[in-house]
Amino acid sequence: MPAGSHPSPGVAQRGWHKRQIIHDSTGDPAFGTLWTLAGMPALCMPLMHGPDGLPLGVQLVGRRNDDARLLRTARWVQMQALA
Repeated sequence: MPAGSHPSPGVAQRGWHKRQIIHDSTGDPAFGTLWTLAGMPALCMPLMHGPDGLPLGVQLVGRRNDDARLLRTARWVQMQALA
């Protein structure tokens, strides 16, 4: 899920993923390019839905060669969002 610097313009077209219907991304993948070029692990993850029903997420960036810590942090953030 690419991150964006502004609210989503709306719900994207529906598509099929395994057995679920999902919404295609409406974000901008350019927000991950800088981290990739710098050799730093980065991920974007959905956390919740806003009042309009559209997904809200966060982009996390880790230190170089510290992918495992980034994934642990992402798991912690996810658990906090669900609590």
